[in-house]
Amino acid sequence: MLHTLQIKNFTRFSDVQLEFSPGLNVIIGDNGTGKSHLLSLGYAIEYVWHRAQQDYLYRAKNKDKESWQRELAQKLIAVFRPERLGRLCRFQQRQRAQVSMIPRCLEHPIPQLTTSFSFFVTATEKVKLEQSPSFSALKFLEPIKQIPLPVFIPIKEVLSFYPGFQKSYEERELAFSAIDYDLCQALTAAPLRGKRAQQVAKLVAPLEDMDK
Repeated sequence: MLHTLQIKNFTRFSDVQLEFSPGLNVIIGDNGTGKSHLLSLGYAIEYVWHRAQQDYLYRAKNKDKESWQRELAQKLIAVFRPERLGRLCRFQQRQRAQVSMIPRCLEHPIPQLTTSFSFFVTATEKVKLEQSPSFSALKFLEPIKQIPLPVFIPIKEVLSFYPGFQKSYEERELAFSAIDYDLCQALTAAPLRGKRAQQVAKLVAPLEDMDK
């Protein structure tokens, strides 16, 4: 989960640092100010971070620098769909975009797990990794197992087209980003059982009441 997100020269943002609360966060702004870009950026980093976390926890495998640089760039391109990575820089004149994310666990920031990277306007398919998570520096790994895979629910009515969408996305040219694809993957999972199912039911109940 996000604690801090610092962004410089990325799409709409010249220099901003945001700190998120442990619960619900509401982002308000006029059209075109970058609300969707902010959410999409946070999602892209959290997604790659979570995959690295899973590799370390369950496969005893640390993601190397080259993999971090490549996978962050690939996820940004898949989510934002620019012509090339450098197009995500705010200005197109020898400019460099910089992004840093500190995750949260049990309502506290974990600086050891910070992810920071940058890329120039000339970048095509790889970012420059400034700092990657140091999972081995943590004394207790059990709490971070509770950090779930991030899910981004877009404005589009995904429930109406997700059956069969994965196959089409993988084999056809579709006007959808990786956000839609990732969500459809999550929707195909079997229902939860036991304690986790009860926890999720409590979270979903207020949303279902709003729809009545």
